[in-house]
Amino acid sequence: MESHQGHADYVSDGLKRLVHDINTSARGDVSGLSHVVCGSSKLAGFSQDRVEYCGVDIADLVDAVPFETVVWLLLTGKLPNNEQLSDAAAIMEESAFVEQSACEALSGLPLRTRPLELLPLAVSMLSYFDPIPIDRSPADTRSRVWRILAQLPVLLACGLGDDAPEDCMDTFAASRSTLASAILQLVRGQCGGHNRHSPHSSLEEDAMNVVLTCQCLTELRPACFAARFFGSTVDDVLPSVRSAASLYVAQMRNDPYEWIGSRLRSFDSPDHAESWLQSRNDQLIPFGFTVEETDPRSSILQQAAQRLLGSKDRIHIAACAERLETLMARSDRYPTMDWSASVVLTLLDVKPERMSLAIALARTVGWAAQAIDQNASGVTLMPQLHYAL
Repeated sequence: MESHQGHADYVSDGLKRLVHDINTSARGDVSGLSHVVCGSSKLAGFSQDRVEYCGVDIADLVDAVPFETVVWLLLTGKLPNNEQLSDAAAIMEESAFVEQSACEALSGLPLRTRPLELLPLAVSMLSYFDPIPIDRSPADTRSRVWRILAQLPVLLACGLGDDAPEDCMDTFAASRSTLASAILQLVRGQCGGHNRHSPHSSLEEDAMNVVLTCQCLTELRPACFAARFFGSTVDDVLPSVRSAASLYVAQMRNDPYEWIGSRLRSFDSPDHAESWLQSRNDQLIPFGFTVEETDPRSSILQQAAQRLLGSKDRIHIAACAERLETLMARSDRYPTMDWSASVVLTLLDVKPERMSLAIALARTVGWAAQAIDQNASGVTLMPQLHYAL
């Protein structure tokens, strides 16, 4: 005779399977870590009408401080005083030198190498030639980030063939370059040669500051997760930056920033831009627009673009961009931070093929900050798997 205990077991097992099926159905096709919260961070805060870095409204940062202040804020969680900024500037001035062999290694790459692809290799080369022994203390880690930021424009300029290595270093040293100035020189191709005596204006440097500040920190995109993953497993910031840069380069195989820059330069007039969009047969612009106005940084960048309209060519480019934005708005599509940054970079005469490099150099700061933040949190991102026997 069958026992009541047996019936109870069957009922219990059946209920368990029913609950499992309901939960599986509710989850649908969701898989991976898309809904898993693995920690918290105070690096960034996002809302409908403001973005904060470490509790500071970005609108206050772009109007009042250079990018170096933003770097300090992200690396330490606090705004710097004048003495601390001077210390950072001293580190950068002393570090704006790259070993000749490192420059020669990068400059010997094939000419077909895309500018963005040089970034992970440049980070690796600088880690090999770092003159200071690796110390894992927070202060030394931050100093290492400052050194890398000072050296990257010099080394990348050598790799891009803008000038001889020694001339590139002389140019940056002579100008006592800020980060915004050095990066703008790099992505314009102004390290040396005939462009050496064509300095940018303070207004242009301010606009570059805005781009770097707006772009340096994003929500948890794949490259950011790569930086945090390495930060959760090793206490050396450079592998985190290198892995994030490598993933970012892989994602940019079809470079949308270059596409936007080239497209905006191709229009003869706003009417030409409009006819081009209409000829796409209702295929909207594939990059840089979203269904909601969710990031106030786009508006901040648009204001920076307006301040650059001092020449006929720039007014022409801005008018074409504005016409496209107006047409897209009719389909409830609004500019993202990436689109607006691309417009500013185009107005700054940045080479289309180097626009994504400017974005990546800004995000290098964010990747480093996220790696440091993740390491300090003590939260590991190593997954666990259950293996079937």
